[in-house]
Amino acid sequence: ARRAPTARWNERKRQLGRVISESDGVRVDRLCFLSAVPHGHAGLRRTRTGGGIGRGKEGSMPILEVENLSVHFRVGPFWNRQVLRAVDGVTLQIEEGETLGMVGESGSGKTTLGRTLLGLLPPAEGRIRFRGQDLPVLSDRALRSYRREVQMVFQDPFESFNSLYKVDHVLEVPLQKFRLATNRQDMQRRMEAALRAVGLRPEETLGRYPHQLSGGQRQRIMVARALMLNPKLIIADEPVSMIDASLR
Repeated sequence: ARRAPTARWNERKRQLGRVISESDGVRVDRLCFLSAVPHGHAGLRRTRTGGGIGRGKEGSMPILEVENLSVHFRVGPFWNRQVLRAVDGVTLQIEEGETLGMVGESGSGKTTLGRTLLGLLPPAEGRIRFRGQDLPVLSDRALRSYRREVQMVFQDPFESFNSLYKVDHVLEVPLQKFRLATNRQDMQRRMEAALRAVGLRPEETLGRYPHQLSGGQRQRIMVARALMLNPKLIIADEPVSMIDASLR
């Protein structure tokens, strides 16, 4: 049976302790990791960065606030539809300079929660506020900014690629959509710099199709894509699950 992340995580996080540390060299304000752990464990793990980039200020507004968030799906045959509570009653906030880790067994709703925070799934109940503004009422301009400032690294990187396109496509499109590159040369420079930042050689990566790369290479490309946009928040759903332990 699927277990949904609930407000009871607030009671368990004291037992889990401060175990997640900021990844070295990642220049973003805050990170939200969604990770799986063995059956029977669920909770929140939280830590604050020690200084420098993204350090929080006393009394500053949280970048992300989630209040009593629930996501439900209708499942089963049409004559006997039932409600699956994938996410039920989640409340959390991410402060400036903070890393928040959400842990739970497979199927507990971590990916569903991440997709909902990104705006890909509608919540059944609850509120999501980004910098104090409710997500559903953002203007077109504010929503466009939200989509650039909040990036997600999906658990299965292969689903993020279109097998008909070369891997260059997933890097080029956001640069074009958000007008971050002034010309083709600037776009190429940004893509190559992002790939090098995650340990990939551009000459061995660009120009290839997704099936020609390993799972770890595809996952690092999606990390590079997220960082390339200078996001304020990254929602990372098991972002290193396919990467060799020596490179994590």
